Amino acid sequence: CTNADILAANNTAEFLEKNCEGETEIIPFLSLYYVDMPEEYRLPILIVFGIIFMFVIFNFLGTTADAYLAPSLETLSSRLELSEAVAGVTLVALVNGVAAGISGIVAGGKKEGGPEIAIGGVFGACFFTITFVLFACIWGAGTIRVNAHDFNRDLIFFIISLLYFIGLTFVGTIEVTSAAIFFLLYVVYFVYVAL
Repeated sequence: CTNADILAANNTAEFLEKNCEGETEIIPFLSLYYVDMPEEYRLPILIVFGIIFMFVIFNFLGTTADAYLAPSLETLSSRLELSEAVAGVTLVALVNGVAAGISGIVAGGKKEGGPEIAIGGVFGACFFTITFVLFACIWGAGTIRVNAHDFNRDLIFFIISLLYFIGLTFVGTIEVTSAAIFFLLYVVYFVYVAL
């Protein structure tokens, strides 16, 4: 039940009914999209729907994080007697990175295109966090005062890991030992922050 199969079918409605019945449970999206919606309106409607959906999801995630995640992290870091910096590079980083890590492991296990998807997903998530999430934080707070030492420390470690990755792409292969250096960089970063 792929886009190519649906577009190649002589009778789209009949094809969807026979071959794609289990694809949607609540809303018959495929039927709405391929049968009921005129082709010239598909892309604009999907873009508007996507923007609205992203707004709702980000609002939901923000509300959930504010109500549950932030207090839990504060309690955990105070019980473990972690400084804000150490809590940021451990607990918050873990919470932010778990989804990217799991999807990277799942995508990396696929034979065709998996590693590219995994690496693209990790760097895409990183770029999204640096750009959009940072923008949203500053917009929500109005003004953020940056500690130059901490900001430069984080930026230098990020640049080092990025340059190392760029070097690996020139080599053309990434093996377990070369990937372990990323973990070593994180350990050095954590120790430097903790001191």
